[in-house]
Amino acid sequence: EIGGAVPHTLSFAAVRPPGGPLDCRSLPVRTHLEAVSSQMPPIVPAARRNSSAAERRRAKKKRKLAAEEADDLPPGFAAFAAEAAAGGADSDEEDGGAREPDELDEEAAAVQSVDGLDDESEGGASGGSVAAAGGGEEEEEEGREALLAQLLSPELLSLSLSEWRAESGLEILASADRPDKADRLAGWLLAPLSPAQFEEEVRERRPLHISRSADRAYHRGWFGSEELRQLLRDGDLKYTDGLDVTRYTVEGGRATLNGEGAATAEEVLAAFEGGCSVRLSWPQRHSDTVWGLLASLEEHFGCGAGCNVYYTPAGSQGFAPHYDDVDVFILQVEGEKRWTLHAPPAPEHVLPRDPSPDFAPADLGPPLASVALKPGDLLYLPRGTVHQAFTPAGGAASLHLTVSISRRHTWRDLLELGLAGALEEAAAADVTWRRALPREYESFMGVLHSDRADARRAQFSQMAHGLLQRLPPSVAPHPLP
Repeated sequence: EIGGAVPHTLSFAAVRPPGGPLDCRSLPVRTHLEAVSSQMPPIVPAARRNSSAAERRRAKKKRKLAAEEADDLPPGFAAFAAEAAAGGADSDEEDGGAREPDELDEEAAAVQSVDGLDDESEGGASGGSVAAAGGGEEEEEEGREALLAQLLSPELLSLSLSEWRAESGLEILASADRPDKADRLAGWLLAPLSPAQFEEEVRERRPLHISRSADRAYHRGWFGSEELRQLLRDGDLKYTDGLDVTRYTVEGGRATLNGEGAATAEEVLAAFEGGCSVRLSWPQRHSDTVWGLLASLEEHFGCGAGCNVYYTPAGSQGFAPHYDDVDVFILQVEGEKRWTLHAPPAPEHVLPRDPSPDFAPADLGPPLASVALKPGDLLYLPRGTVHQAFTPAGGAASLHLTVSISRRHTWRDLLELGLAGALEEAAAADVTWRRALPREYESFMGVLHSDRADARRAQFSQMAHGLLQRLPPSVAPHPLP
């Protein structure tokens, strides 16, 4: 699985290969993919803890075949392809496979065991090995269908952190730079789950709720209501460009109640006291701690990360039910917030590329889960998970951070970037690519004319396929093992 990117602090297009800037126009597709994939996180095959000896032998044979068939690929992409083919690799390889609770590192030894992962491990892991296994078409199709079925009806994984003896997230951030610093911070964020378990069993597969009743100050110090109020008093915020005032009711839907220009403390806090929710976008512009958190998570996940802050008074809801185009980690800092989750409404909404419009209550099916977040708790939602949240009446105001990853950092985006450069090179080498399309081709091509028996359709399709076959050898399609 590759991680996601949110271009708040790192743009996918801004990746640079060693030795200079990346220019997709001058790179063949496989050279370009090598440059890009060298910056992408490795593909970690899903663990198969209960593999039989025969399955292990087959996995070893696949890895050997992959290595042989990848000999003529560029070095960086050859490793990328070989790793993708090793979907059945033994789960005890370095960084591969989810560790059992008794294999957690010493820092998490005091944490209670992660209930439910062992029973769920094979079902959770099956999706990650679909593309990687390199099996027959029928096996791959079955795997895709199984993964899609799981993502359309995911089960919430609920864990509890009863004790934690490791250093805090802020202590990790303030510590001296070490090669494992980003991974330690990710471990703190996900505890009691290890980062490896999160990749294997949770990421892009199911929502995750971690209760930290033993330490309600777990997220304290990153960004709180006092920091937000101070920004308002300093006059540093503007409506729409960084700050929004919103409210949602079932009867009236969502309303954005922004003023014009500078967002003054008097005006914003009056709206807050009147029941409106305040959203601060890009808090990393104003907070070194949030900036440091995102920078570390970018390093760990190998992609960009973004953040918003949500401040909601008691008895209020700021946003309508919807799903996002990013995976999110919700860090509850102050107060309580109650979340209602729904599965993606249709297969095309699983891991979507774009966010959804607001849903009306009638559009929603039965809830997938209801979760009450209290200070220190964490909620992870894969993109496509429909959600809404409100702050219960009679209590304190709620403030949480939403840290996001996974925007447009997918296989599609990687190949789209590489193929763009490949086509430009092909057009530069062959004048046929630069010729105009036939006159009036719209009158016989396309779905509208698909039922017509027109010889021009066959000629047009033959020309297009012929051009693809005439790609220069350096950019011609090369089957991966």
